[in-house]
Amino acid sequence: MGKTTTEEKKATAKSSKRGPLLIIGVLLLVVIGAWFGRGLLDNTGAAATVNEEVITRAEYNVRVEQIEKQYELQLQMGGGEGSLEDAETQARIRSVAMDELVNERLFLQAAKAAGVEISDAEVESELLLQRESYPDEASYKSDLAAAGVTENELKQNIRNQLTIIAYARSVVAEEDYTVTNDELQEIYTLNFAGAETGVDGAEFDIPTFEEFSAANREQFELQKLGMVVGPLIEELRANADIKININLSGGEATEQGIQENAEDITEVPAGEPEQLPLEGAGGANTTAPEENISE
Repeated sequence: MGKTTTEEKKATAKSSKRGPLLIIGVLLLVVIGAWFGRGLLDNTGAAATVNEEVITRAEYNVRVEQIEKQYELQLQMGGGEGSLEDAETQARIRSVAMDELVNERLFLQAAKAAGVEISDAEVESELLLQRESYPDEASYKSDLAAAGVTENELKQNIRNQLTIIAYARSVVAEEDYTVTNDELQEIYTLNFAGAETGVDGAEFDIPTFEEFSAANREQFELQKLGMVVGPLIEELRANADIKININLSGGEATEQGIQENAEDITEVPAGEPEQLPLEGAGGANTTAPEENISE
């Protein structure tokens, strides 16, 4: 079972409220605003196919841009090294983007085959929580516009994400992702014991343990769930027909490069837990916990 590091526990605990377009806790970072255009593909055509289901180049380009934004945030917070202009970093970002998209397709296909369905009521309930996190309707619509997402697209992304979570919960033993009170107490103590101020000295009201547990138990359970699905992803990949139609290392696509990409993306290193693909409202994916691109 994957372990949550001290820094991940602290980062998770500091965000107990839903933010704009944030779905189910800190696992889902929706990236909006600045976009990057380093070496993106023409939007037409298929970037890959997963069991004959197409991942379009447009989808791939959006995901690359979103991961670039996440990486930029890591750099700003001192959590990474290097530069977005670095060729090796760009190749890593392209590979991560494709890997995430493939994993999402595999989970959604498996969920469909298993008969996992999310009701319209569940989607509307989650959407309502997102809308209520905004001070007014204008702010909500402004963020949708900035992300280039319609409300119908937001609903579909919510449905996809809830489907992935429901499927993962149906095939993973509950005890493997349940968060105990002792674990929550450890995280609570780590973050709040003796604390009087927040980040950079800003004052904040320290929650009681009961308040902290109520606000954060689900997001920590989702984090745990995302860290124990490695064998499931390995199995899905092993039985999938995955074809990569672009050269993830950069430069012009070649038959050799495409074949190497296809071989790389279907291999999951032994002993390295994969993470649950969770798709944000704008299509952005983050994992649980987020992967540091600079490593």
